Amino acid sequence: MSSSEDEAACENDSKVQALDFIANQVSKYPEIHSKSQTPASKKKKEDAVRKILELYESVMGQSITTVQLMKKVNNMKARLKKKTDVRKTGNKPVKLLPWEKTLYNAMDGAQIQVWRK
Repeated sequence: MSSSEDEAACENDSKVQALDFIANQVSKYPEIHSKSQTPASKKKKEDAVRKILELYESVMGQSITTVQLMKKVNNMKARLKKKTDVRKTGNKPVKLLPWEKTLYNAMDGAQIQVWRK
């Protein structure tokens, strides 16, 4: 294995770890994906995001902004919704990655009819 392949594998592994970490944190703080805009819910959401950012920086060693975190969460949700769309699956088995399963459960996903383990 060459050094460029090692670097690519390490970079891919760190991305998966970051997605796993974010999915776990979103499941702990469900107000992150809440659409409510009341002052109380906005405050809860800001507090949750701040806690996740602090944990992310301490665990991953990288600093990201609130905008970057929310964009990452929204992109993860969009990919998951696209992948689990029952009408689009065409009776194919839906295979979810571990972070996708965590996020799917956090979003209170309905049971997928063609779900296979």
